[in-house]
Amino acid sequence: PPPPPPPPPPPLLSPPPPPARSPVPDLSALMLGGCGRVFIDGGSNMGEAVGAFADGRFFSCAMQAPPRNHRAAWASMGRGEKEASMGPLREPRSFCVRSFEAAPSLLPPLREEEASLRARGFDVRFVDGALSNRTAAEEARPVWRYASHRWGETAASLDFRDVHVERKPLPLSSRTVLGRSYDLNEIVRAVVKANASSVLALRLDVEGGEWWVLRRLLDEPALLCRHFPGSPLPLPRPAPRPGDALATPSSPLALRISSGWWRRALQERRSWEEALSPPLPQARHATHHTTPWRRLTPRRAPPRCSGSVSYIFAEFHSAASAPQRERLRSYGLEADAFETLKERVHAAMEAPGCRLRLYWRSFWASCGDKQRFEWRDAPQARDVASLGEEALRKMGLPSRLRVVKG
Repeated sequence: PPPPPPPPPPPLLSPPPPPARSPVPDLSALMLGGCGRVFIDGGSNMGEAVGAFADGRFFSCAMQAPPRNHRAAWASMGRGEKEASMGPLREPRSFCVRSFEAAPSLLPPLREEEASLRARGFDVRFVDGALSNRTAAEEARPVWRYASHRWGETAASLDFRDVHVERKPLPLSSRTVLGRSYDLNEIVRAVVKANASSVLALRLDVEGGEWWVLRRLLDEPALLCRHFPGSPLPLPRPAPRPGDALATPSSPLALRISSGWWRRALQERRSWEEALSPPLPQARHATHHTTPWRRLTPRRAPPRCSGSVSYIFAEFHSAASAPQRERLRSYGLEADAFETLKERVHAAMEAPGCRLRLYWRSFWASCGDKQRFEWRDAPQARDVASLGEEALRKMGLPSRLRVVKG
C-alpha cells in the first residue's frame, strides 16, 4: 500500500482580531467626572468661542443681553442681583470645557489651541465629533470646503446655501464623512449623574443642527429644568378670552370662578407639573380622587432644584427672514420653529425650581464669535491668495515670504 500522506503543517499563527468597535462613543472619554461646572460648546470652528469663554466674555454677553433673553424678573433686579445670577460665567477657570467639532480637517489646529489653553490652566478638550440629538460611533455627515487653507472647511446639518446666504462664501467642493456623534441629552445626564449640583452652560453654533438639538432637550424637561414633586407651582396666567376680560388673579373669587379663569389656571398648572416633575409611583394613582388635588396642594416644602442647564447661547440658521424660515419646511421643520422653541424655553424658565437663567439667541452669531455678515469678509472665509501676512500669522498659516541668501 502507498505510504500515508504526511500530516498537514500546523496552522500559521494569525494576529488576534481587532477589538469590536463600540456601537456608540464612550462618554467617559469626555472626562466629566469631578467637574463642578461644565461648558459644552457645539461647533468649535477655530476655537474662537472657547477663547472668548476663557477670557470671560460670555459674562459680558449675558449681562448685556436684552431682557427678553432672561427671566421676567430680570428687569426688576438690581445690578448686584444680576451679576450674582450670571456670576459663574465670570470664573471660566472653574469650568470643564468640552468643545465638539464635526469637520475633520479642523481638529489638528484645534489640538494646538487646546495645548495652549491647558498650559494656561484651563481644563479644555476639543472633541472629534458632532454635538447632536443622537449618539452614534459612525454617522454620515456632509462637509463643505469653501477656502483652500486648513480652516476653510465646515460640517453642516442644513444645505450650505441655507447656512451661508447671499452666496458668500461659495462652496468649492463637498464630501461625506463618517464620524462620531454625541447626544446632548446624554451628556447633560452624565454631568448631572457625576455631580447633581453642577452648573452647566451650553453654546450651540452647529450650522442648523440647533433646531433638532434644542427640540430634543425640551422633550426631557427634567434635563432642562429639574423640578421635584412636592414643590408647588404658582397659578399661571391663562390666555385671555372675550368672556373673561375682567377676570384677573386679583379679581373677586366669584368672578374668577364664574368666568372659568380658575378652572383653566388649575388645568395649566397641572400640565406644568406633569411636564416638569418625574412621574409618581403607580401606587399613588390607585385612588383617582386624591392624586390630582394632592399634587396641587400649596402646603409644600420650598422648591428644590438639581443640576441642569443654567445658560444657553444659541445661533439659529435659516431664520433671519421670512423666505429663510419657509425653507425650514423642506427639512421637516415648521416655519415658526424659532418662535415655538422660544415660547417653550421661556415657559420652562419661569417655573419655580428651574435653573435656566438665560436663553441667549441670535440669527447672526453666538456669543464669542463674529457676526455672520462680518465673518463673510473675514480671513477664514477667504482664499489664501487674498490674505495678507498678518492674517496668515493670526490663523497659523505659513507665510508666503521667502528668505533669499546672498
